[in-house]
Amino acid sequence: MGKKSSAKRAGDGPCVHCGSIGPRTWDHLLPESWRGTSIPKRQWLIPACRLCNKNYGEIERQLRVPLSMPVEPGTPGAEGIVYSVWDSMDPSRAAHGDDRERRARVREREKLSQIIIFSADGKTPLRVTAEVEMIQVMVEKFVKGITWLEDKLFIDDRRYEIEWHVGKETQIPEVFRTAPAEFHQLGEALKIRRVTATDGDRRLGFFEIVLWTKHYFVATCCLRPKYRGPELERLRRLERETWDQPRG
Repeated sequence: MGKKSSAKRAGDGPCVHCGSIGPRTWDHLLPESWRGTSIPKRQWLIPACRLCNKNYGEIERQLRVPLSMPVEPGTPGAEGIVYSVWDSMDPSRAAHGDDRERRARVREREKLSQIIIFSADGKTPLRVTAEVEMIQVMVEKFVKGITWLEDKLFIDDRRYEIEWHVGKETQIPEVFRTAPAEFHQLGEALKIRRVTATDGDRRLGFFEIVLWTKHYFVATCCLRPKYRGPELERLRRLERETWDQPRG
């Protein structure tokens, strides 16, 4: 028991998610329960405080069901996940009354309002039953996590702003499509294309995230307005205009 607990400790320091200083545990950038059987379990670990690790665990548990629904059972990187999710909603597999009620609640959640996200081609819309805020939090985790893994840099929410451009996946500015990029992937389960800023701060950048070769997310990390210089503000304004212009 002591060995297992010690392996989970990441030492004292800042949490990748909230920035608080203190004891940390290792958090999986891609949750273990989101990894197919072909994906190694202990890879892409990031240091997180216990509270953030716990909170993310709950969000990941809730999102696993709706995000897996459009995924085919044999999808590379997601092997076994779909059947596992189906089992988790089957009342006949409940161990006891409380478990049966929990499974019923999960099934009921699937009838709630849906949001539109895009498939991996960046064009095909998918309907997913999930709260926008939860997906925003997961997108932030992917952006902060890959930035720490590659550069050991922390993204402070007081200084930086991560934005998931929901519904704008088909309107990516051409400058981002053609810019030199870094590619990072964990098998077929998670792929991240990262274009960093040219001004030296590698926290700033553009991120394309593909989950299970199915779900596609676009995000940017920028300085908050009070920390931007005039030139950076001009570029940010140009970016907004590019996103907002009508598409033919």
